[in-house]
Amino acid sequence: NDQNLIKGIRLYATNCAVCHGAADGNPSNIASGLFQHAPQLARHGVTDDPEGKIYWFVKHGVRLTGMPAFSGALSEEQLWQVVLFLKHMDSLTPAAEKVWKTVPSTKS
Repeated sequence: NDQNLIKGIRLYATNCAVCHGAADGNPSNIASGLFQHAPQLARHGVTDDPEGKIYWFVKHGVRLTGMPAFSGALSEEQLWQVVLFLKHMDSLTPAAEKVWKTVPSTKS
């Protein structure tokens, strides 16, 4: 529902956008300096990935990259709210799309 999508967008904005970008798809200075490069999810999303795979990456992180595990920082509900947003970011409801478009680009 809109409430969970919007909570997922806000969690993404706080925890993920610095590396994975905002709605404009532009990498931040931090993202540009990462190796391995973090995918800019507004351009190269994970909407075709199964929810379980997205959840696993968000919860456990990815070894030998800059992707941290969020299992210690986010609750199960919050993890699933982020997953819900990532899975449906290409087909957001109008209310959720409006919030997504307000996430500031972190490019300076």
